[in-house]
Amino acid sequence: MQTIKHEHGTVTVYHNLDKLPESPKSPVIFLAGPRDEQDEKPWREQAVQHILAHEGMKDFIVIMPNMEGHKPWPVDRAEESTQWQFNAINMALKYGSLMFWCPFTVENSGPTTRTEFGIYHAAREENCFYGRPENAYYVSYLDAVWSQVWPWRDIETDLKNLCIEAISRAYAIYSRRTSFGCKSPEAYEDHAADTRLS
Repeated sequence: MQTIKHEHGTVTVYHNLDKLPESPKSPVIFLAGPRDEQDEKPWREQAVQHILAHEGMKDFIVIMPNMEGHKPWPVDRAEESTQWQFNAINMALKYGSLMFWCPFTVENSGPTTRTEFGIYHAAREENCFYGRPENAYYVSYLDAVWSQVWPWRDIETDLKNLCIEAISRAYAIYSRRTSFGCKSPEAYEDHAADTRLS
């Protein structure tokens, strides 16, 4: 886990297999996409910088499914890593947003990312976001799926703009869950249940 202080608050970054909070105290964003550890300018690190620079930015949680410090992928813990990723994505969908950035290349075509994209967009999760560079490799099918499910939402080709959209939605989701004077997302769930029963 990595904590980054900035003038308006704190960004907490969780990496693969880090212990996730049971009850997030700030909005959550999961950065889904192909592995970038070998890139000269890893896109996830660029995304964190965009998040830090966002006007009005306060406390935030960023989840990256790669290992901290560019460590090798833990092949001997593959099953545990997969379950961690499921839990992390579900937490982001509940308390923030799931952002897909897909800079695919011939060498790094993102098979896991493509599978996750299909699962969560088929479920029509409104707090999913999708973008990719203009020159991304073999994205015509992903573009078609996105346009079919969300015909009124553009396909973003700028990482900074995609981050801004995902951040804004994450704040809205989290604020909704902590509204009505509730102190935590769990309290909101209890409030919502009581309201449905009344």
